[in-house]
Amino acid sequence: MQKELLESNQYGLVLCEYSKKYPDCKVLSENLLQIQKVLNKISGTAKRKNPILYLPGFFIL
Repeated sequence: MQKELLESNQYGLVLCEYSKKYPDCKVLSENLLQIQKVLNKISGTAKRKNPILYLPGFFIL
C-alpha cells in the first residue's frame, strides 16, 4: 500500500518537474525520496523481526 502511494506521488512530481505551468517541485521530490528510504528501512526491520521466522530455528535446535 505504501509503495503504490509513493510511486503515484513520485509520478506526479515527475510530471510536475517537466511541466512549465507548475512551480518547481525538486524539494518535494527530495523529501519524498527521504520518506521512501525511511519506509524501506521500517519495512525491512519489520520483516526481520517477524516471530514466525524464528519458529523454524527453534524446532531445529
